[in-house]
Amino acid sequence: EACDYCQGERNPSSSDNPDKAIISLKNDRETSYKVYISVQNELVAAYNDLRNREFQRLFPSEGTSYVEAQKRYDDPRTSLEVQEELKPKLDRVKEMYPQKLSEAEPNKTN
Repeated sequence: EACDYCQGERNPSSSDNPDKAIISLKNDRETSYKVYISVQNELVAAYNDLRNREFQRLFPSEGTSYVEAQKRYDDPRTSLEVQEELKPKLDRVKEMYPQKLSEAEPNKTN
């Protein structure tokens, strides 16, 4: 079933539903840790871009992004009342764009 809120190009060779999309990352055994982390960070940033867009579309009265709302939720100084208000909003956006990353066995180098 296709996603009715997605704004992508609807490429026939790609998944048409974020819940079914899995990003598989395969690296070489000689890949440096720095490069590996850089790629991971880019993937997380891409998910955050999508989640930010949806959070702002669904909850404009919050006046913030998904990432900022998550930081606020995680902050130990945030009241329980505010956390209880944010949690269902954050969960809804996470369900819309679940972060599904898979790591394949690294390539062996000769």
